Amino acid sequence: EGTLLIQNTKFHKSRILPLSSSVAGEVYNYLTLRSKERLPMDTTSPLILNSCANKAYTGTGLSSNFSALSTALKIFTREGKTPRIHDFRHTFAVRVLEGWYQKGEDVQAKLPFLSTYMGHVCIKSTYYYLKFIEGISLQASTRFYENFGKIITKNLKEE
Repeated sequence: EGTLLIQNTKFHKSRILPLSSSVAGEVYNYLTLRSKERLPMDTTSPLILNSCANKAYTGTGLSSNFSALSTALKIFTREGKTPRIHDFRHTFAVRVLEGWYQKGEDVQAKLPFLSTYMGHVCIKSTYYYLKFIEGISLQASTRFYENFGKIITKNLKEE
């Protein structure tokens, strides 16, 4: 396991993200390769480095290179488009939510943790990533019915 320091985000915030051992291992492998190539290794160097300029990629440059790489590897969305880097955030948020439902966690109580992890100032920003997903909506509906179905059914019968 490890951590990754994210500094000076678009809201001028910084945070430390926990990494699984597999992700930490991949970051270590990347840094080892970068060191062998004699690229900057000091703590002020960005993790994803534009080796031509030895500085951080711009958002546009990183997106453009990611799109070119996806095309070269023939990785496309269901709609036939190349995935965007931001799509990883959507997938991450949905997978976390699915995991919480599968484990029987109190999803509403945990949403602020997901929001903080994603670097959001407000939980409302996190909801954007939690699109309607059939599996999740079924689990949420089932859980809601298990907790409140009798109350709602009882009140409907009384009317």
